[in-house]
Amino acid sequence: RGDTALASFDNFFTTYASDLRVINGVDTNTNSHDGGTRYVWSGIPEDKRQPAFGALVASIYGPSKPMAFLSNGGYDTTGSLVAPTRAGSASSFQRLTYPNRPNPSDANSYYLNNDVNNLVGQAKQDRKNRLIQQASLPQRRRSISQLYTVSMGDDKLENLTSYLPGTLSGGIRGQAEMAAAAFKSGLAVSANLVSGGFDTHGSNDRNQVFSLASLIDGVDHLMQELDRLGIRDKTTVLISSDFGRTPYYNGGNGKDHWPVTSMMALGMGVTGNSVVGATDANFNALPVNTTTLQADAGGIKITPQHIHAALRNMAGISNHANSRQFPLDGEYLDIFGA
Repeated sequence: RGDTALASFDNFFTTYASDLRVINGVDTNTNSHDGGTRYVWSGIPEDKRQPAFGALVASIYGPSKPMAFLSNGGYDTTGSLVAPTRAGSASSFQRLTYPNRPNPSDANSYYLNNDVNNLVGQAKQDRKNRLIQQASLPQRRRSISQLYTVSMGDDKLENLTSYLPGTLSGGIRGQAEMAAAAFKSGLAVSANLVSGGFDTHGSNDRNQVFSLASLIDGVDHLMQELDRLGIRDKTTVLISSDFGRTPYYNGGNGKDHWPVTSMMALGMGVTGNSVVGATDANFNALPVNTTTLQADAGGIKITPQHIHAALRNMAGISNHANSRQFPLDGEYLDIFGA
């Protein structure tokens, strides 16, 4: 980008204001990285089996998809509901798509000629069918099918690589390109994207600015990729950290852990051009009115449980059996639509 790190923030909020909702004063009630990450991305702080929302929604809408929940790291516990796909490079997916090519980009290179390769493929298909017939559990059958889809190559995997840009970017931009292509190809339901550099116990102001600029640039690139592939209106994006930073500096010009954070949401199901939730001048979470979500001394504080209850409702999975295995407590707040 040609602009400075600080200018990129203004450009981002100007560009996406009509689609963007900022949620302030989210109280995670923890200073622990593990606890905060788990709470923010699953909605329950105590249960270490609690699935990330991406895993939960993928288990319901895409249990048979080969890459239903695509993860680049962060909190990706699945509660044994679905297998996460650890994201790799574009070249890795090309090798999976064309297992008979020494050079995946060269359609004229191959290990076996077409006749022999077809015989091998048929033998693999026959073995897959036998294993599925012998498997008694539905989850076992789905796992076998997913394994063979990847190991044998598949038209949908080829579709994924066709939706990638000519050259895959690095960092969070590359993650965004892979996620958008996986959504477009029908291989994935959800994805985790990660961007680091925010644990600024030293030199907070300098490091936060550049880390935030990298994150904002990655989200902007994701939205552009979703636009390019025509699926932006079908995608919801949630942005958050495990907790916030103190309102004061430590001895190293850094800022330490603080339990209150903010989130941003944009895309399908989100009422944009809005800010809800509140903090005081010292970044303490303030209670909000349960209808307007604006500061109200007689209201309640927003927590990640409220966020996830609203996410489940938005996705239409609140009453699904998989969701009921991991219940959420507390009053319902219309976080994304109020």
